[in-house]
Amino acid sequence: MRRCWSEGSLRAYLDRELPPEEMERVAAHLGECSRCEARRAELASRAAGVSGFMNILPEPGRVTSLPLIRRQPRTAWQWAAAAAVAAALAIAFLLAKPAAPVAPAILSPVSSFAQTPTPPPANAVSPSQSTAPRHSKRKPERARAVADYYLALDDEPIETGVVVRVAVGPTEIPADVIFDQGGRARAIRLIE
Repeated sequence: MRRCWSEGSLRAYLDRELPPEEMERVAAHLGECSRCEARRAELASRAAGVSGFMNILPEPGRVTSLPLIRRQPRTAWQWAAAAAVAAALAIAFLLAKPAAPVAPAILSPVSSFAQTPTPPPANAVSPSQSTAPRHSKRKPERARAVADYYLALDDEPIETGVVVRVAVGPTEIPADVIFDQGGRARAIRLIE
């Protein structure tokens, strides 16, 4: 006895898709093998059931296409509204910072940096011995006040830094600026 045919070959036999010489060999085998004949009968009943269901389905109707909807061109106010929304989103994104706890900047007086008057040199001329005429148009220099407090330039605490004397503004007012390790100005005090 020859080996049995596969289910795929039996389906091809039922659908008459095999070449004529193979159709004759499968028919001869089905006459001899009861197992293959039982499988063929089962496959034939399943195929008949599927074709019965296919006959129940309604005929497809005429396929129609939906009409094309023409979009109206955008007007100027729609473009302006879209640009305004985009600008608002960009500004909100730029201004939004993650919330982080901020310690208040409390600066204490720094007395070690305060200027102390220096004694005049030994060869200095006293005001009473001055050679300048008494009716000079020169204004007397006023004493400069020293600020004992630094003004914080941001909200972060200052750990270490370097104090640098600078001139501020067009009138070149002297000031002490504290720079951090990264070179960023962190606090300032004016010396008037």
